[in-house]
Amino acid sequence: MSTLSNEVAGFSCQLSYAYLPIEVREKVKTLLLHGLGVGLAAYNTETVRVALEVGKKQGSGKATILIDGSQVTPAAAAFVNGVILHSRAQEDNYKRGSIHPGVVIIPAALAIGETAYSSGKDIIAALAAGYEIGCRLSRDFCRLSTKRGFRSTPVYGPAAAAITASKLLNLSKEQTMFALGWAANLASGLLQCSIDKTTEMPFQAGLASQHGVMATWLGQAGAMSAKAIYEGEYGFYGAFTEKGSELGPILEGLGEQYVLLETFSKPHPVGGGVQTPTSVMLSLTKENNIDPGEVEQVTIWMHPPEASYPGADSLKPGLVNAKYCTAVACVHRKLTLDTLSQIDHPQVLSLMEKITVIADDNLESMSCKLNIGMKHGRIFSKDAYLTPKDYCFSMEQDAELMRSLIPEMDLPKERIEKIIAMIKNLELCNDIHELMNILVFPGKKIIPNRLPF
Repeated sequence: MSTLSNEVAGFSCQLSYAYLPIEVREKVKTLLLHGLGVGLAAYNTETVRVALEVGKKQGSGKATILIDGSQVTPAAAAFVNGVILHSRAQEDNYKRGSIHPGVVIIPAALAIGETAYSSGKDIIAALAAGYEIGCRLSRDFCRLSTKRGFRSTPVYGPAAAAITASKLLNLSKEQTMFALGWAANLASGLLQCSIDKTTEMPFQAGLASQHGVMATWLGQAGAMSAKAIYEGEYGFYGAFTEKGSELGPILEGLGEQYVLLETFSKPHPVGGGVQTPTSVMLSLTKENNIDPGEVEQVTIWMHPPEASYPGADSLKPGLVNAKYCTAVACVHRKLTLDTLSQIDHPQVLSLMEKITVIADDNLESMSCKLNIGMKHGRIFSKDAYLTPKDYCFSMEQDAELMRSLIPEMDLPKERIEKIIAMIKNLELCNDIHELMNILVFPGKKIIPNRLPF
């Protein structure tokens, strides 16, 4: 009987750039652009400062830390760059898996790609494999693992990173199976940080990417892992979801249907589940020139899993908190590292107390209804019946988003345009070092912001 590891490894080993549908190639490049763009705009965070300090302690090597330019080991680069890509909370999101694939997969691809002198086509194929497997492994199972206190990105992410790295290193099917097994063994990540509003999330992403690289090296060296590591009674799914034997949907249509196409890009640096309420509050505030001091009450109706996500309905400031993010949108009329890091802003805290979040069974994921009641009786309301597909941006839309972040990046516009152009034509890149070289900005200093994750 074939195992999940065997089927996944077979898919990955057979996948090639030439085999990929054009829409998948373009999607992967768009996600890469988004991940790097929000990463460049996340450099001025306290979590990045800490990651740089820790990453550089792991020793020198031939993999590059974004922006900083230091050469460290591939595992260290995967860690630091994973933190960088996740430190703004504006990364990509696969909603059915509650996972942010790019913050784990992209750093592993860049780190291993540098040491393997991979081409742009190699990177595209490896990213496609990693995204597809990361999305499939987490799809719908996230509902079970989240209830048990596990966060999807660091739990399902290491396997996705291992698939990406294994492909770039041309591992055999058996070695790839071993790498997947070690990724399952190295999976970890708890959700208490969403309640306490501490900074584990970016570090979880960095560690998941690093663990994916380590799992790949173990597989490459021939370190065996259990054949039924995913479906076995005491395997991955048994431990994280208590559904060890019901894994059929993971493989359904594998190689024919690409679920990665459902991965979307966040327009705002807040949690995926609060993107729509935040956008609605922002538009209502601007369109009607709402004075937050005159707001009497706000009611937000949301898709139940999003309304009940740990920390989503709390009076503690946090980026997955609908109350906090909508209050920031109303008070500051913009969502930036600066406005979101002002966690003690009295007007924001006051408005949070007037906001009620209600789980509505009639609303689908990424939809919401929002009602603002003013002190003098006027009411502003808006219903947004959206789906994750509404946030699946085209390459040009994501390029415009990246351009809009240039003021926060404090980086040369001309260089950003060069990065956009190179990623748009990544298949023409003969060596990934060409891209890495323009992602380094000597002399860029960190002025840390502390975001309330």
